[in-house]
Amino acid sequence: MKTQAIAICLILEMIGAVSAAEPQVTHAPVTPGNVKDIKAYCLDFNWAATNRKRKPFAAPGTWAGADPAQHVAWYKAMGANVIQTFGVSTNGYACMYKEADWLMNESGDKKSIDAVKAMIGPHTRLITCLARWNGQDATKVVPEALAAGIGLYGFTVPRNDGGLVPLDEILSRPVGELKGDDRNIAVLARAFHGASIDSVRNDKGGFTEPGK
Repeated sequence: MKTQAIAICLILEMIGAVSAAEPQVTHAPVTPGNVKDIKAYCLDFNWAATNRKRKPFAAPGTWAGADPAQHVAWYKAMGANVIQTFGVSTNGYACMYKEADWLMNESGDKKSIDAVKAMIGPHTRLITCLARWNGQDATKVVPEALAAGIGLYGFTVPRNDGGLVPLDEILSRPVGELKGDDRNIAVLARAFHGASIDSVRNDKGGFTEPGK
């Protein structure tokens, strides 16, 4: 219960941080029909930040010190328009419902995406997943997903006490120099910002295409 209470408080504070950071304007309801692109990421509070290859579940209170404003700023820097976090530690697998608004392909490959298309209804959106454990090549999966109108999602284990993954070192390097989750983050951030894989980060926090 302690883990749930901490996570719920953090989520509520993150909602408040988003509200405080954005101008107070009236928006149309966010539904699958009027969200053009899904650009989602998850700093996964299911897991503890350790150097061990096999990560343990986070103990109650592990992420109590996470700062909601810093997390909102992190997702904005990534270019994400969907923030996901977890309230209770689970085995990490998404549930699939027949009438769900979102259906996620956790294996991340194009073959699996094509296989589930027949299962979805007119109001269901497909999301494909990029994570180190599924071994997919982000430079291949992301362009294919964008071309097919598939939403993009990624997640990783936090790396510091604040529940964050430092972005500057990752996003300042060419994609070809990176591996694992760093490579996934670098490719997704460029896609979320509408930039190509070959673009480089500029001093305004965005990305500049080669030759410009």
